[in-house]
Amino acid sequence: MIKMILHIVISIIFLSCGVLKEKETFPLGTIQDDFIGGSKIYDSIIRNNIVFPEEMKLTKKTDVIYYELTVNKKGQIIQKTILRSNERQFANEILRCLEFVEKGWKIKYDEKNKRIYYRVRGKFYFELF
Repeated sequence: MIKMILHIVISIIFLSCGVLKEKETFPLGTIQDDFIGGSKIYDSIIRNNIVFPEEMKLTKKTDVIYYELTVNKKGQIIQKTILRSNERQFANEILRCLEFVEKGWKIKYDEKNKRIYYRVRGKFYFELF
């Protein structure tokens, strides 16, 4: 009981001092508006570099991958997150391909004209035709 109370008190002290912060959330943008060249260029870069994993070809598996990118104040991707995917190999392949679009994002500003971080979300279909 004493340990729990001590833990709560320490947590409150750290939170009030600003040592621990809640996870920051950044505004959401779009690939169409925020990738220099728009979504056609972005899609072209991804499609020209994507490799359908051989093992997945043999099993004829498909997947839809939803992902989120965090863009820094310099217009570069600093974080890539898979939001949903059913197959690890497909998720790993889309993460590899996103390296080709790490630069080339617009720089955004807040109402005080300061550069800001922002996020964009995307979706990619792995299908055999």
